[in-house]
Parts: sequence; structure tokens; C-alpha cells
Amino acid sequence: MEQLDTVHTEVLVVGGGGAAARAAIEAADAGAKVAMVIKGRLGRSGATVFPVSLYGTFQAFDGDDPQDSRQQHYDDILSAAQGMCDPKLARILTEEAPASLQLLESYGVPFQRIDENRHVTYVGCFATRSRSHRVIGHGEPIMAAMAEQISKRKGIALHEKMSVARLLVEDGKCIGALAVSPEGHRTAFLAKATLLATGGAGQLFKANLNPKDITGDGYVMAYRAGAELINMEFMQTGIAIMRPLALLSPWTWGFAPKLVNDLGEEFLPNYLPKGLTPAEVYAAKTHFPFSVRDDSKYLDISVLQEMRKGRRVFYDITDSPRLDAFRKTDLYPWLAGRGLDLTKERAEISVYAQAVNGGVRIDENGASTLAGLYAAGEVTGGAHGADRLGGGMLSNCQVFGARAGRAAASFAREQETPTLQAMSPEDLALPAALPEGADGGEGDELRQEMKRRVRALMFDSLLIERNGKNLAAALAQLEELGIASKANAGASNVWQELELENLIDAGRLMVTSALHRTESRGSHFRSDFPDRDDTKWRHAVALRQEHGEMKRRPVTFE
Repeated sequence: MEQLDTVHTEVLVVGGGGAAARAAIEAADAGAKVAMVIKGRLGRSGATVFPVSLYGTFQAFDGDDPQDSRQQHYDDILSAAQGMCDPKLARILTEEAPASLQLLESYGVPFQRIDENRHVTYVGCFATRSRSHRVIGHGEPIMAAMAEQISKRKGIALHEKMSVARLLVEDGKCIGALAVSPEGHRTAFLAKATLLATGGAGQLFKANLNPKDITGDGYVMAYRAGAELINMEFMQTGIAIMRPLALLSPWTWGFAPKLVNDLGEEFLPNYLPKGLTPAEVYAAKTHFPFSVRDDSKYLDISVLQEMRKGRRVFYDITDSPRLDAFRKTDLYPWLAGRGLDLTKERAEISVYAQAVNGGVRIDENGASTLAGLYAAGEVTGGAHGADRLGGGMLSNCQVFGARAGRAAASFAREQETPTLQAMSPEDLALPAALPEGADGGEGDELRQEMKRRVRALMFDSLLIERNGKNLAAALAQLEELGIASKANAGASNVWQELELENLIDAGRLMVTSALHRTESRGSHFRSDFPDRDDTKWRHAVALRQEHGEMKRRPVTFE
């Protein structure tokens, strides 16, 4: 077996985005020795910096609106969640988001301002008041500022271009993680506390708004280690321009577009109930993510159905009477600078996976149900539910990244230094990579083909419209793919095998939850159960692995 390197630390942070960075800073400031293991490079990988829109938004009450309050922010979260979020986490988020916003500004993040006393804000998705704070460049300025803060702290060690393969567990407690380089070199990171901040599972879908390193790793590692996951059936999907990749914000539907397929047909009316007009559907589209809560759902459903028929779909405002208004928006020059002038040409669009609203179940301090394991950011579940406020994830990452980092440091102070003595060779084994520089040949091609099959399968069965027949068939195919992936080992890059296994298992978790919930609620749409059913489903679904089997249980929030 390849040589195993060992690194000892007090707090191990897995991930390199906004939640991971904030957690590392807080843990270090609390006196802990911190190691960050990042799949890519700090500030240049992860979903926080992935540019799918002109702006990044941060949901927080700032006192500018006399009709807004922390209580109203809290009420908006619960309304969007539709009974599927933990009120304690929602309360913390609303109470602490303003201070996190101020901290980021003190770090130099340039949130847009009207003047020195007032921010530029707008009403975010599913919110009732204008409290989404904008920063140009999506999350890049946030990560640049946080990377600078990390560089100032001697207590944080960076281990970049390393992928964590599994969590290490001894006597029911997480004691670190096993990581691997692209070439297959293994390193055991032994930690008194471990914190997951690995993002979501966007790459599970062939069309997604995520960078290539977001492959569901954290969900799967936590689940395999015995931690509980929650709300895995709820995810954000929406319509975006394909080239350049850019989500279509809600206000873009106010420019009287035509939705046409490659046959030249305006197809939206074909999918609407009698008496409902396209204009009414556009007016209801006050949020980017798909949701069954209002008539805007027909917009996303119609695009998906046309694509399932093998047709290309286009957003066309070239003949719109509102072109002059569009030219005055920031989106016009931003897209034009990337090669798309919407005043002269139509844009090909698709439905895309954006983010997962569920994940590792955490308490108020980011602790999972597995001792020694903490989590923050999109890898977690509980602070959101069936739908999520626009800008809520950036604030979630900062608030719970901070809490989890401090709690992990506190936990670490009370722990003995872990060792590998109780670990078996199997605990520390990984798929064997071919010799460095070797051509994986058929093995590499097979893995790429299997990954394409998984991503196409999830797009067809899990994105927007779901039904029991397709979900059950998808689950069976995922089982077959899992068996095949283990039976055909041998790739030039061990990451290929790990990512394929993680995508398959992340798919199983999400499909199982979606199949189990026989109703429609928020982002979860079952065409065979199209109505919300509070008599049977006023509870969240939690998943946990016990003795190698997947167990479900209901979780009702107070």
C-alpha cells in the first residue's frame, strides 16, 4: 500500500468556500490550530466564487426599512420553509446576519451603497421586504477578503489540491479524515474536531450552476460516517442562459419575452390551465428558483417538458416593447461583454440545478449528530426548508460558519489527541491509482461514461418534475451503477473513482427522500402527488446509515 502521511491538528476544516473560510478564521481566533483541506485553491474554487450572475446577495436586516425587522426576516424564512426548517436555526440566522454583514464590510467587501449610511438592497426570492444586499462579482469579493484574513493568521495551515475521501471514526466519534492527492498520495488528518463545509451536489446534474468540484462529497461522507441528513429532497432549480452561463433573475421576465422552441413555436400557452395567460405567469415569477407555491411553476415545467421532447428552448426579447428599459439595466452590458446582446439575438436557455436546501443535520452551534463532527454552509440542513430566501445561503455560510468554527475549537480543547492505532488497513485504504503518468485508457473512459449516465439520469428524474415511477427506476439504476463502479476499478486519477462513488450515493440519498415524500411542497414537485398534504407530511425526512442500511425517520420541528 502507498505510504500514508499523517498530519495532526486541533480543528480540521474540509472545504474552501465562504463557510469554510469563516469557520477557519473563527476557530483560529478562538485559539485552535487549524488545518484547511481544499479540493482546489483557496479563493478560486467552490460555489461561493462561481460567477453565475452579476451580483451576489446577502440577506440581512440592516435597519434602513422601518417596516422591516429581524422578526419579519424570521417570519419570511419560516414562510418559505413551509414547516421544513428548524425555527431555532432560523432565529439565529436572522439575529446574527446583520453583524456578519458588518464584519464582511470591515474586511473590505464592497457591498453596494446608496450613500455612507444606506445599502443598495432589493426584495430577494420569497422575501417580503428589501433586505438582499448586493455585491458585484457574486461571491468573489467575499472570498478575496476572507482569503486575505486567513493569510494574516499563523494558526491556519492550507492543504490545497487535496480531496477528502472519508471521515475517520473511532468509538462513535469523528477523529479526522483521510485525504488524497490527484496522484493518489494519502494523508490522514487527525483532528480533535472536524468541520465539513464542502458545498452541495450540483455536479449530480448534467445542467447545473456549480463548479466542477461540487460533487456531494460532504453529504456522502457524513452519511457513511453515521451522521444524520435532513431535507435532501428539497433543492433549488431554475432557468438560466446557457451561453454565457447566467441565471435569469425574476425581473428579467418583466421584459415581455417570447419563449420559443427550435421549431419557432411559442410553447408556454400549451402548458397553462384554461384561463391562465403567459403574462400572469411572468408576473408570478418573483423568485428565481422553481416552486409549486404559485403559477410561475408552469414556466419552469414548460421549459423542462420541451427539453424532454428533444427541443431547444430560447428566451427572446428582440421584439419586446421594453428594450429601452432593458438597455438601462446592469445585466445588458454584463451579458454583452460576454458575447450575448439580448437586444439583437435570442438566448438559448435550460433548467439548471442550483443548490440543495438540505444536508447534514446540525444544532445551533453547527454540531452534527456524530460527536466531533461539525458542518456549515450548503452541506447542512435545517436552517432552510422547502424553499429558501434569496441571498440566504451567503448569510447562512457566514453565521453558521462562525458558530461552527467557535464550537469546534471549544470542543477540541476538551479532547485527547487522536491516533491511528485503532484504524484497520481497510479504514485507510483507497482505490489504487495507476502509476503516475499512466494512461487510464478504458478505465478512465468507463468512469467518464458512468458519470455522464448518472448526471443525465438525475436531470431526467429529479430535476423539477418528479414521479414515483421515474424515481423508483432511477434508484434501481443508481444501485446498478454503484455495483458496476466497484467492479471495474482502475483509473489514472483516484479522484475520478471517488467522485463517481460520491455522485452515485448522493443521488441515492436525494432520490430516496424524493420518492418517500408523496406530496408536493415548495421545490419538491411530484406530478403524481401534485398537492401539498399537511395531514401526512408536516414533518421533515431524516436519513441515517445504520449497519450498512439506510434508515428514515420523521422530524417535526417545534
